[in-house]
This record gives sequence, structure tokens and C-alpha cells, in this order.
Amino acid sequence: MKYKLLFVSLSVALWGFSTIAQAEALPELGKGKATDSAGLHSNVTSLFKGGIAVGTNTSALSAALKLAEPVNITGTIEVDPADVGKTADIVVYAAFKLEPTGAEYYFMLRKTPDGGFDIPLWDHKLENLAAFDTVTLAETQEVSLYKGNFVATGLLDIYFGYVLTNEDGSKKLVTNPEPIAARINPNEASPSPTGEFFASYSFRPNPNGYGFENYGNDAQSANDMSAEDMIALFGREKVCRSVTGDCVLNATAQEWMDKQIKGMDGGHCEGMAVTSLRLWQSLEFKGKRIPSDFQAGTNTTYEVGKDAVRNYIAYYFVTQFLEEVSAATQSFRKKPSEVLQTLIDGMNNNVVYSVGFYQPGYKGGHAVTPYAVQKKSETEFWIYVYDNNFPNDNNRVIKVDKSAETWVYEGGATRPDEPASDYRGSAETLTLELTPQTVREGKFACPFCTTETTSTNTLRATSAPKMLDFAMTGEGTLMVQLADGRRVGYDPLSGETVNEIDQAQKVNGKSGLGKNLPPQISIPYPNNNEPIVILISGKGDSEESETDLSVTAPGFVVGFEGIYLDPDEILMITLRPDGKELSFIASADGETPNVFMAFDPENNTGAGYTVDVGGISLDAGKKVTFTIDNGALLVKDEDGNEDDYDINIVRVDDNGRKTFKKDDVAVPANATARVSFTNWTGDSGEIDLQLDEEGDGFDDDAKVPLN
Repeated sequence: MKYKLLFVSLSVALWGFSTIAQAEALPELGKGKATDSAGLHSNVTSLFKGGIAVGTNTSALSAALKLAEPVNITGTIEVDPADVGKTADIVVYAAFKLEPTGAEYYFMLRKTPDGGFDIPLWDHKLENLAAFDTVTLAETQEVSLYKGNFVATGLLDIYFGYVLTNEDGSKKLVTNPEPIAARINPNEASPSPTGEFFASYSFRPNPNGYGFENYGNDAQSANDMSAEDMIALFGREKVCRSVTGDCVLNATAQEWMDKQIKGMDGGHCEGMAVTSLRLWQSLEFKGKRIPSDFQAGTNTTYEVGKDAVRNYIAYYFVTQFLEEVSAATQSFRKKPSEVLQTLIDGMNNNVVYSVGFYQPGYKGGHAVTPYAVQKKSETEFWIYVYDNNFPNDNNRVIKVDKSAETWVYEGGATRPDEPASDYRGSAETLTLELTPQTVREGKFACPFCTTETTSTNTLRATSAPKMLDFAMTGEGTLMVQLADGRRVGYDPLSGETVNEIDQAQKVNGKSGLGKNLPPQISIPYPNNNEPIVILISGKGDSEESETDLSVTAPGFVVGFEGIYLDPDEILMITLRPDGKELSFIASADGETPNVFMAFDPENNTGAGYTVDVGGISLDAGKKVTFTIDNGALLVKDEDGNEDDYDINIVRVDDNGRKTFKKDDVAVPANATARVSFTNWTGDSGEIDLQLDEEGDGFDDDAKVPLN
């Protein structure tokens, strides 16, 4: 099979680990991700660096290359001091896909008894991960992974690290959190389509599409958006502490932006589809209109590198979740024949659209750029699209049957032997949609602002209710249930998708890498403060996933981050609608995520705060509750064990952001901790800890300064 050929090619130039310093500075891959034999995760300080160099180029986190181009893949580990000197198995493994939305296969490098190695499939279980070498860990370990040419096309994510074996036989894997990624493309582009077009734009995948493929997040992603972007989206008076001077983002604005960026790990297709069209239209973004404005020396979009347009792509990716854009998209979600006719009319009248489509059940959302329609018969029409998962491919088509009212997205119009597409729909599914470019201009309604945003977009509802938005950044399912039992979302207990809440909305995101991302759910703000139940699950996933859950409303952004979901696992979270109380109930494995709570006062009349608490460990089925009350954080868990909390508090005022961090704050069993922080100005004042061990309140409990 094709995927086997790719990994056989690795055998030509696989090197081992050493402690020799790298001559070239390698990109950072982040602090190591540690996983034990039970699948539980922990923090380590091991720092991973690595990259792929194509030809004579310097190493990068990722690369798109042709089969004929040689590569050199290298990495280093700055080992956690606690692990230096220990005996460890060095491991190397990779995930391979023939195409971005295809099946994923894991392979590992395994040392053989004769001193050689082979490359078998790996089942992604730690106990079955074979050693490539066994070493005594030095402070810095260097690895040269591969040098040479690949022999087959596809997508390759490469991981390396070490496995420690404890005295009881249990193991811990420490590996790079971000992979070294390679996209291996054919040496020649696919031929252009033949025949006349019924309607078209002058756009073509090359030169008007990007030369790099759709991508997830990496170590640079945290910088893909900035305060400047938030001002452009919502207005300076809505997101900044002051209307003059340098913008200090409000606590909620910063948290919302950070979570939007994390949500792009499933792919950036929406941003790529929109911005490639904008470059073709020469529309302005931060004073730039054409490819050479973004990267000097380029003449076409196809020549522009990813780093030059990361911010541009991220900005327009986010717009799909904003009220004005999502409402417009849903208004163009119609029968296949109607979508087709609207697109034809647009091409004939210079009205520009991007196209979105989904697998059944609105799964696997993807955005592409249409550029031509071909009439194959009186009932069959082909929509040619630039698919950002496949750069320089001229034969990606959506086939619409007007008579049957069906559509199917084919991998390639000239490849009849391709497997049947998972992307198909009908007049009943309504899974084919358009979004006009014009709705992405102007200021938008702000979901977290404490005062009403004045939207300049004409599609905004004039009397839109105050909403609570629920969103996940990773794979899984999501359901929201009010205190009266009404639900919206996917109920993992019944297996049903429900919507029993008046005016509730679901926005299906388009990321494009085939991830099982749930829709963003919005509900009208309840008229009482009774707790809301949130159920998230790993239903439908084949392996563990990591996600954050965020809840946004005017004045706050709160939730949990670092939630690990096993397949079929169900987790319960409760939320008070004012955002000031959150609870988490541990599942069977007891893994507990970190909580974050960001609040801003109305009209910025005082400081805003973001509070993060981590290091929590719960017994299965036990609950931890976080409450903001009178300028203090209360933490109460029910598992009866002593805890060590990691507390991070950020104070935001007109002068900037001040951060307090304290790890391993000891809390006795059955005690409620109260951390008072509003007397702290960042430069003076105390952050106090009180411990209520008797359950009678804090009046008789001493205040212990933490700073």
C-alpha cells in the first residue's frame, strides 16, 4: 500500500540520538507532553526543538515539498532536570495520512535484534511503543531523524521523545507536543479542466490560491492575532481599557481571543478560502491589498509563504463565528439547486462567495473557494473549487444534480477510481452553503462586551437578545441543559441531537482537517441564576482528544482548559449563568482540567481579572467547585484528599497587565480555600489565603499572604 512505501523510504537515512550541539537554531516545539501507562497526563519541563529543512533551506516547523526535493529532519530535547541521568528508551513515531481528511496511520521505529530497525504499524498504546534506542539521558539530547527523499505523497507528523519505566513497571512517555510536519506533493500539478465554463470567476488555484496547504496550530500560533485585530472586529472602546494610547486588552477580550486561536487547531480552511478571494479582489487589510504587500518579491498568492499571511488568515477564520456572518451563512444554506443558481448568478454579476459543506450531521465542516461552474448535462453541474487542503489541484469539484437535489464533493474530477466521498448531501440535509464576502466587513456585535456594541454590519439583528455562547476548541460533543430540563446539542446519554430551547442557535465551524468539532451553541441568557448543566463527551472519537470548553457572555469568559476526553467518555460541568460559579465532576480516570475565569467591570470602572487554577486532582466521581464572591476566589473539592493548587491571577487596568503566580498552594483535605485578590494592585497590596476546615465560614480563619 502507498503508506507503507513512504515509511520504507525512511530506512535509507535514519540516524540515532547524541549529545552533540546543533549547528543550526531549531524552531521550538514546546514543553514536553507527558503521558503515563493509564493515559493520564502531567506537566514536565523538557523543552523540544526540531524542524524540517527542504533542500538548502533552514529548518522550519512544517514544510510542503515535492517528491523530488530532499529533506533533513532534526531535533533536540532539553531534558527535564528530574529525568537527567535516568535510563530511558528513545522513541520515534509518526502519524501518516494520504490526504488531510483521510484515515490516519501510526508507525514507529523499532530496533531489531541484529542492530538494525524496522518500521511497523503502532496501535497508539504506550505499552506497545517500541524503543529505537536506550540511553542514559543527558541534559541535552540531539536527534537526526531523516535525511533523503520521500517516495510517496501524503501528510506526515513526526514525534520523538523518551519513555521512562518506573519500579512498578509503569511507564511515562515524554514527547514533543507539536509535531514536525511534512506535506509531500506530486512533482507535477494536476492538469487544468477542459471544456467551456457555464459561469466563472477569473480566480484559479494557481496563481490565486495559496501554495501551502491548510494547517493546524503550532508553537507560533499564539501570536496569530493581536489587539489590533480585536479593535478591527469590535471597536477600540469595546476591547481596550482606554480609548487612547497603546491598547491594553480587557481581560475578557484577551481570553476570548486566545480561545479563538486555540480553536484553529482543527484547521484554517475558512480563513484561507476567504483571504485567497480577498487577495484576488485586491481588498484592503491593514493597508495591504496584493501579494507583494504581504511578502516582498512575490507576484501571486501562490508564491506567498504561510508566515506572511498567518494573521490575515486567522482574522477572517474568526469571522465565521460572529453573529452577522453566521446569520448570513445560514440564510444561504438551501437546496443544492438553489445554492448552485445563486453561485452562477454571483459569477455572472461579480458577487463573490466562499463555499462551505459538511458531512452528514454537519460534521467535518470545510470551506473552499469556487471559481467556475461547468454544465455537464441538463441536470448535472460541476462547481470547480480551490481546496486549500490540496494546493495547485485544478480538479476538485462539487457535483450537483439539480433534478435529484443532491450534491457530492469529489476528490478529483479526473480520478474515477477515487473512493466515494464522505461529503454529500441533499435538499433534506442542507449541508451545502454560501457566504458572501461582503458580510465580513465592518464592526461586529461583541459577544463578551459589557456594553452594547454598535455593529456597522447591516445583517445584524436590531433586537438580538443577550446570549450565552458555549464552545469547544477540540474534538468531542457538546450539550447544554437548562435547570428546567430543556436541552440543545448532542445528548450523549440518548444519542440524539436536540434543540428544545427557544432562540437557541448552533454555528457549525469550518476548519477543514476532518476533526470531529462540535458546533458553537448559543442560548438566550436565562432570566434566573439556576445552574446550567453542560455535558461533553468523546462519543464518535476513535482516540483520546484534548479540548478546552469556554462560556462567553457580556462581562465574562470562563471555562476549563486541558480537558482530556477518552472515546465514549462523558463529563459533566455545571455553570451559574452569571459566570461566577463553575463545577467539574471527574470521570472514571479522575483527570481534572484547569479552570479559567475572566471578568471585566461594566464600562471599565475598575480592574478586570483573569484567574486560573490548576494542579487539581480528583477521585473518580468527585466534584470541584470554583466561585467568585466579593473579590475572592473560593475553591472546594469533595474528594477528601489534601491538594496542591497552582494559582495564576492577572490584573488588568489602564496601566497594563500584572501577573501573580503561585504553585503548590497546600489545601488540607475537606477544606474550602478562599483567595482574596482585589486589594492587590500589581505593585502593592496583598493576595490572601484563608482555609475553612470546619465548614463554618471564614470569619475565624487567619489570612495568610501569598505574595
